[in-house]
This record gives sequence, structure tokens and C-alpha cells, in this order.
Amino acid sequence: MLESMAEYYSAELSEKVTRGLTDNALKCKYNSGTLPIGYMINNEQYFQIDPLTAPAVLDAFKHYADGASMREITDEMNLKGIRTKRGGKISINSVTRMLHNRKYICEYRYNDIVHPNGIPAIVPEDLFNRVQERMAANKKAPAKHKAEDEYLLTTKLFCGKCQCYMVGESGTGRNKVHRYYKCASVKNHNGCDKKTVKKDWIENLVIKVIKDIISDDNLINDLADTLIEALGKESTVLPLLKKQLSDVEKSIDIALMKLSTSRFLCSKLVVSSLRKRVRQNTILSLSIGGLTISSCIMRTLKSLLCCSSSSSLSFVDLMKMP
Repeated sequence: MLESMAEYYSAELSEKVTRGLTDNALKCKYNSGTLPIGYMINNEQYFQIDPLTAPAVLDAFKHYADGASMREITDEMNLKGIRTKRGGKISINSVTRMLHNRKYICEYRYNDIVHPNGIPAIVPEDLFNRVQERMAANKKAPAKHKAEDEYLLTTKLFCGKCQCYMVGESGTGRNKVHRYYKCASVKNHNGCDKKTVKKDWIENLVIKVIKDIISDDNLINDLADTLIEALGKESTVLPLLKKQLSDVEKSIDIALMKLSTSRFLCSKLVVSSLRKRVRQNTILSLSIGGLTISSCIMRTLKSLLCCSSSSSLSFVDLMKMP
């Protein structure tokens, strides 16, 4: 008798949950699961664009379409302070899933329910389609020889004709490996006719120019003026870390509340979650502290630069002072 009643209530509860999730899906509401980077959920459970992380998502799509590699995009997002919803670093797998995610072009999907315009778009559809074409082509392409040398100008060298990325490639001819940079537009057959550039030649040229800049006092002072202007701008990473810290602190408060009211067996799960959140809290606090200290140092440097520009001392002379 009791088993029959338990089975009945379990089936009824399952039906109610399914009905609730379906109703949410019909209204394009958030239905649990991992939230894509670039979105946040409002009080009514609707998707909203996160102004702190959405620009990084759009940049990732643009850079991949222009020829950047998955590794380069992963490193760029981590450098910007972007983290997964669980507080971890962005991985290549995270970037792959992100570039495939159709939510970024407004598509809401839950089981068999699909709404083409159910979510605010972050990525234009034509850009999304270009990314899908490149990913499909890369998946079908055979494995290529990977150069042992590092391509120093990756993500820093652009085509002079179409402004696309110049990407590192290599090939074997007459038993010798040739390394060079190639326009991403040429590589993807998009109409540019830029010829390849030898890796050693262009890298040595850039290094020579950098050495000339370092030894030129006038150019260094111009760079100092540019640095002063850049230092006056707000950091985009610090607000993002502060928001993540606030979310983690809320999770810790919820875990502590559950711990004070839950039974012993359930408490083990809560304690495990609490420990994880505390670790995240510590890491984020240290990161924010480091950025704050760096900001103070940069403000001091800015003051020194301003002093040097208003005095007879050049920036080079200032940097040589003990």
C-alpha cells in the first residue's frame, strides 16, 4: 500500500516538474543547466546579455573567423579574466562548445521546443555561419605538420591588403621544412591575393624595428604619452572579477544556510560545495588584490610620467634614475 502511494506521488511530482519546465521553455525562460558565457538571468528567469563578458564572446567569434586558432582564443579569453560559470579557467573545449552554441544567434532550444528569436543575440548570424564553415573545414582537413618553433607574431601580424590575421604555417620541400606566415583570407579562399611571408625574415625585421624604437628617446617619450592615456582608462578585468566574487559569496551564504538546517547525510554534500566555493573566494580575492596593487603602481608610474613630461627630464632619463 505504502509503496503504491510513493510510486503515485513520485509519478505525479515528475509530471508537475516536466510541465513546469515545458511552460518555461514555451516562454523562453532559463531551464537550469550551464549558462553560456556572455549571458545572465534576470529576476524573471529570462536571458539577458552580460555587458562584462559578452564583448569577449563576440571578439572570440571575430578572431576565429579571421584565422586565429582555438589555443590563441583560449589564451586571449583567460588573459581578459573570463571564467566559466563554475569559476574555472577557459579551456579549448570551452571555446569549442561556445563557438558551436546557437544561443548566441537568438536560438532558444529545450528538447523539441525551438524558438528562433527567443534569446538576445550576441553574435551576428553571418559571422556565426562563417565560424561554423571554418570549424567544419578544419575538422575534415588532415593533420598538418606542426612546427617546432614558436610563431612570435601570432595574433600580432595583419595582412596589408585585407587586414585579416597572418597565421603561421609550415610545409616541406626538398627535405627541408619551410615556415612562413599566410593571410587567413588567402587560406580560406576569400579573395585576397597576398603572398606568403617568410617567418624568419619578418620576425627578424620586427625585432630590429623594436630595438631601434627602444634606443630612440623621442619615440619612447611618445610611447610614454600613449601609456599615460591608457592608464587613465578603467580596467575591464577588475569589475568582472568583483562580480564573480559577489556571486561566490552569495553561494557561500546559501551553503551555510543549508548546512545549518540540513541533516547530517546531506551536510556532507553541502560541506564539499562550501569548500569549493571558499577556494574560489580565496583565488578571486587574491586576483582582485593583485590587480588593485597593480593599479596603485600604475597610478604612481603615471604620476612619474606626468612629472617627467612637465620637466626637463625625458622619459628615458627618468627610467635611468636609481
